[in-house]
Amino acid sequence: MPNAGRVSYSEGEIQESRVAGAPVLNSTVTLADYDPRWPELYEREATRIRSALGKRVVRLDHVGSTSVPGLCAKPIIDVLLVVPDSADEPAYVPALEAVGYRLVIREPGHDEHRAFKGPDTDVNLHVYSRTWKYSQNYADAKNDVIDEILGCA
Repeated sequence: MPNAGRVSYSEGEIQESRVAGAPVLNSTVTLADYDPRWPELYEREATRIRSALGKRVVRLDHVGSTSVPGLCAKPIIDVLLVVPDSADEPAYVPALEAVGYRLVIREPGHDEHRAFKGPDTDVNLHVYSRTWKYSQNYADAKNDVIDEILGCA
């Protein structure tokens, strides 16, 4: 169900969270028919991330629309990475940068969320350090990603 209490990001919040400034879209968002290669692209990225971070990976999941078989989506692979402490950037950022990921979002006020763009596939890698009491808490944690997708639509 939609969360009526969600607040949209202001222009200032968008710019503040971006490491090198927010790219301007000024266009429509294109949705693509489901591509059976999307799970393969996720697996390739998962292998790259696990090889770079090793035991620092607490959890790694393919999330977002491209993870749903048969669903049309923005052709961007959304990946959720859980690390022990997402605020401790020296513990994982250099390793991800070494394999080609680029830090683009830093949101200390939003559960220490970090986001990276992938090296050679259109990937949004979202990094958090959360534990969940209920599976619904995990679903709720994806709200920022979903809101970002909907905001571009």
